[in-house]
Amino acid sequence: MSLLAPFGLLALLTLPVIVVLHMVRSRRRRVVVPSLLLWQQIPLRPSTRRRRLRLTLLLLLHLIAALLIGLALAQPQIVLPWFGPHRSIAIIIDTSTSMALAEGGTTRLERARQRAATVIEQMGWQDRVVLISAGPSARL
Repeated sequence: MSLLAPFGLLALLTLPVIVVLHMVRSRRRRVVVPSLLLWQQIPLRPSTRRRRLRLTLLLLLHLIAALLIGLALAQPQIVLPWFGPHRSIAIIIDTSTSMALAEGGTTRLERARQRAATVIEQMGWQDRVVLISAGPSARL
């Protein structure tokens, strides 16, 4: 898998911001008390303990939406071998009389055929090839 726009992953930095905003903006329950005498026993200094994050459906939906937007901005691309790009190759072999010249024990035409055979063997199963014989008259 590769990313066409990896800077889109910077949008994932909004995830901690969403969590912090959720913690700050979470509503406290209102409790109706019959008397204020109850509050006189509580110290005036606020407690310094950390607030625990409550996982709510709204928080999860916000996080999932931000995650999906960040991944969409990164434009992931999955390359599968059976759906990948295919090659189209044209091999043109000269079959004129000049290719009948023997060099090193084999003719030029035979070496061209061997080279074409190795190229065809290296191709994938969905690649396309056209073999053209170019001489006095061209043949496909």
